[in-house]
Amino acid sequence: MIKLRLLLEGADPEYDLTEAYLDEIDNTLREFKSGKYKKQPWEVARYSKIKPLWTQFMKYGFVRDERSIEDIASIFTRAIIKLSVNTMLLGHESQDPDEYFAEYKITTEKQKRKFYDWIEDNGQWRISDSALGPLYKLALELKDAKTAEEKLLICDKILNVVHPRSNLSEMFVEGGRKSLDDLAGKQEIKEFRQRMKTLQ
Repeated sequence: MIKLRLLLEGADPEYDLTEAYLDEIDNTLREFKSGKYKKQPWEVARYSKIKPLWTQFMKYGFVRDERSIEDIASIFTRAIIKLSVNTMLLGHESQDPDEYFAEYKITTEKQKRKFYDWIEDNGQWRISDSALGPLYKLALELKDAKTAEEKLLICDKILNVVHPRSNLSEMFVEGGRKSLDDLAGKQEIKEFRQRMKTLQ
């Protein structure tokens, strides 16, 4: 499993994310080669946890359930890393994926196509080109955040990035865009996000 502690400890957020990214390349290819999983394992945050946390914070200004926001932050961070790895392995980054495939003896086009099918969800690859830059910056901020309140605010920014992209939102939150539409429709959250925009 990816060393999530690297994202919660240490002095250099970028170094830690790089280490976690390299670990996840191995983890992804190892899971694929194992044959244990019909599709790529992927964890999303439960909307039943997000909704009360966000609503309470917007109303009272603090996070009561710090453990839950830690869990959500870890899920979001790993989703960003897995998304980065998938995007690279499909050849959408400057890195050459073939050197990683070769380590796991994935060398033929047929084997690669099986991998591409494996990372599909509802007919779409779990990759992103345009959103990775903003999401990576937010993952760095999340790693550096000290309080539960800071983490929730950064997680909210992540939700704002993925919300307009239906397939991407499904990689972060149970229910995907439908859940985020519901969250954005809450009056307290509408007012809070509007205040945050005026402060930026």
